[in-house]
Amino acid sequence: QSDQFIYYATDLAILQINKLDLSTKKISTIEGLSGSRINAIYFHKSTKILIIAYSDGLIDLVKENGTSSVPFIKIYNNIPISKNINSIDFKDDQSVFVSADFGFISLNLLTEQVEFTVFTTNLKVNNITVFQNNYFAATAKGLFFFDPSFGNLVEDFSNWNLLDLTYGLDPSINYKQVLVFNNSLFTLGINKLYKFSNNYFDEVRIFPDFGFINASGEGTDLILNMKYDFNNERKLFILKNGSDWLDLAGDCVIENIQTIQENSGRVWLADARNGFRYMDDYSGNCNIIKIGGPYSNNVFQIKTLSDGIYVASGGWDETFTYLYRKDGIFTYKNKTWDYINAENNNFFKNNNILDILGIVENKDLSKIYFSSYQQGLIEFDRASSTYKIYNSSNTSG
Repeated sequence: QSDQFIYYATDLAILQINKLDLSTKKISTIEGLSGSRINAIYFHKSTKILIIAYSDGLIDLVKENGTSSVPFIKIYNNIPISKNINSIDFKDDQSVFVSADFGFISLNLLTEQVEFTVFTTNLKVNNITVFQNNYFAATAKGLFFFDPSFGNLVEDFSNWNLLDLTYGLDPSINYKQVLVFNNSLFTLGINKLYKFSNNYFDEVRIFPDFGFINASGEGTDLILNMKYDFNNERKLFILKNGSDWLDLAGDCVIENIQTIQENSGRVWLADARNGFRYMDDYSGNCNIIKIGGPYSNNVFQIKTLSDGIYVASGGWDETFTYLYRKDGIFTYKNKTWDYINAENNNFFKNNNILDILGIVENKDLSKIYFSSYQQGLIEFDRASSTYKIYNSSNTSG
């Protein structure tokens, strides 16, 4: 978020939402973006630059006067493994850390030059933060520390110290994130929240049956986004004002991917469902901002029927393996996009309809048929607005 806007990333574009009037603006290739498949975004407030990272390593810098690209990771041939970018974090008033599967870089946003690159052999870096002028890196195997004042070469990862049990941490586990909140350093270790104090990481709270996804400390509260071990449902654990805990569940957070809080207390939630969700406060309603357009960019078939355009979103891979796409059917009628899937249709929800592959209507236009991969044929009766499914349980096929 910036002081004025909230930014959401979808696969192919950015949505900018004005905090004051909730007006929206799309930022896509039409507005100058260079890549597709967005992996991470970050707004650097000092330079007022929105940083966008793509799955192939390309980075876009969206400025007030235009957009430029930094192809360093994308075109660098000596990266030994995936160029996948995991996060972008504040380094200083001019630079950010870009963490990836191969290690991380320090990127100067004003010169658009990479200041240094650190390779971490076979070690995924989840994110990096700066605390009291020192660097802390959360990785798939341990939390690492570097003190620039020692004068050691930062590019040499052997100069980074792995924090072990002496510091209160298990050096063998995946630390999802390290972040600063209320001038204190926290890290997320599987299902334990740690706080750094007096050169030691103390356990703040253990969350049985849950695992961390990520955390946010940009607002007045520390918000922990967690996943229930048994059904993957999401829940927020919120450290209010640094002292009191609040647990928040329900439909607004059940599929949550990331959360950001404004200083006003308004909370924005990102998930894979249609629409962009927010709550004015923790006890408020779940509000949804919906933007015109298809439900997703998944397309298997486009069909023109008598009342509009229909899109089947299912599919299979090169081995004809089920993709488990639950996006359903998209419709375009009277210049308006809509969708039919488990999110807004009980028939699709109760029958777990996935991977719609084909669409056809009968000759008298009274019925539409939707074919699904391995789940049968779905009939929609226009007159009664009812659905029926044909499968092995009620046919000989």
